[in-house]
Amino acid sequence: MKVGLAPDLEAWIMGWGPRAKVLAPVALRNRIAASLQKAAMQY
Repeated sequence: MKVGLAPDLEAWIMGWGPRAKVLAPVALRNRIAASLQKAAMQY
């Protein structure tokens, strides 16, 4: 799916949990990965 980058995009993607996979852009993929790592460290 191609979409424009918007402030709420990361939260929307995170809402899909393990059913979502960011393929590109790499910067967004890295931000999602970092957010997930931070969340995992809390448990």
